[in-house]
Amino acid sequence: MKEQKQVAKTAKREVAQVGRFGIVGIINTLIDFIILNMISRATGWSDEIANIPAVMVAMTFSFFANRHFVFNAGEKKDIGRQALEFFPITAFGLIVIQGAVIYFFENIWRYPVELGLAFADWANIIGTAGIDAQFVETNGVKIVATAASLVWNYLMYKKVVFKTEVSK
Repeated sequence: MKEQKQVAKTAKREVAQVGRFGIVGIINTLIDFIILNMISRATGWSDEIANIPAVMVAMTFSFFANRHFVFNAGEKKDIGRQALEFFPITAFGLIVIQGAVIYFFENIWRYPVELGLAFADWANIIGTAGIDAQFVETNGVKIVATAASLVWNYLMYKKVVFKTEVSK
């Protein structure tokens, strides 16, 4: 009975942590998408290039939010060591994984993009409230790329960056 209560308590903590990660992720994603769209529109840079400064700003927010709000790891390791682990891991997820996914769907296998554009046109989304085909493509591909990096980031934060020491 005591063991079942401990398992339930651990599961409840894990669900709460994943929930907090989701909240931070939503805010972080909004920051990322807003900056990506602003840079892409203002400069005409490709989405792969505009993605880099967008994720760098979002990554900085993510570090502090995950450190304090999600994993409560402010006291467990010094901030310098956490940053040295967090930023390369996150950069890989947000720049390499996302960049590869964006490139793949925009340049190699465009069928899902074309399908999404056709659906957006059919649903009269394109042309509504300033939404054009570029907006649909940029954000549709970014959503897929974000999902790919999400799993990588959570696992690496939990297992490496903000891992808690198990007392014996």
